[in-house]
Amino acid sequence: MAVLLLPHYRKHRDGVLASVIFVGLNMLIALEFIPNELMSWLIALATGAASLVGFRFKFPLVKACFAALFSISAFFLLFFQLSDDSLLLTVLAFLTIAIFIVSMYLLNRSTPA
Repeated sequence: MAVLLLPHYRKHRDGVLASVIFVGLNMLIALEFIPNELMSWLIALATGAASLVGFRFKFPLVKACFAALFSISAFFLLFFQLSDDSLLLTVLAFLTIAIFIVSMYLLNRSTPA
């Protein structure tokens, strides 16, 4: 489905990129052989990377959608890691999420007003 949108990329970069990323996330979620813990990590990383792309290239739709999805997926990732009693993975999740948040802040701050 995402390939059908590519001819419209020049006029509607924001919407087409958001659609392509949503298709990629749906393909990721459709992989049933991945364990739930790894899936939560992958979704948090994918939505964080997508929101960084939105912040970097100043796409408001991508920025808003995937920053919201990242906040939800990061919350559940931290919740699952805290309830799992794995200290190393919990610290790694906190650091990963903090790096994404700081990067989003810096990219948002660097945009001209």
